[in-house]
Amino acid sequence: MALETAIKTRLKEALKDDLRKVAGGLEFAAITQKTAQNPSGFVFTVRESGRGQELIGAVRQTIKSEVAVVLAVRAIDNPTGEEVLDSVNNLRLKVRRALVGYSPIAGWSALSFVRGQLLDLEAGWAFWQDTFETEGLMEVDHGEEI
Repeated sequence: MALETAIKTRLKEALKDDLRKVAGGLEFAAITQKTAQNPSGFVFTVRESGRGQELIGAVRQTIKSEVAVVLAVRAIDNPTGEEVLDSVNNLRLKVRRALVGYSPIAGWSALSFVRGQLLDLEAGWAFWQDTFETEGLMEVDHGEEI
């Protein structure tokens, strides 16, 4: 199972009573204030890096992946949005509880929290991104004989 798919599945199960929608990066890029479901979560890879060694006929490399979980939350009963960050923080805590320590791919390290940041706060909507990381080993055998 792909990294993002595993994390989306985990969030759908763990926050089924809290998030109306869990989707990917393409859906996040396409949302507007009129089309966003309140509240929603979006999962996508934001950074990857590798380090490792080449072997004769193969490559063994450690891959570090950073995955964003963006929460889109609107304060419906509070048009000025003063209380929206409280709602965001409650959801963030539930997301962290669901993801920190969870290993999304067999053989990869458990997810750990890296950073969080407010992306936008406008018209009662808050968009918050928390980033998590995991590492795993990629091995590619090019089938060359010596």
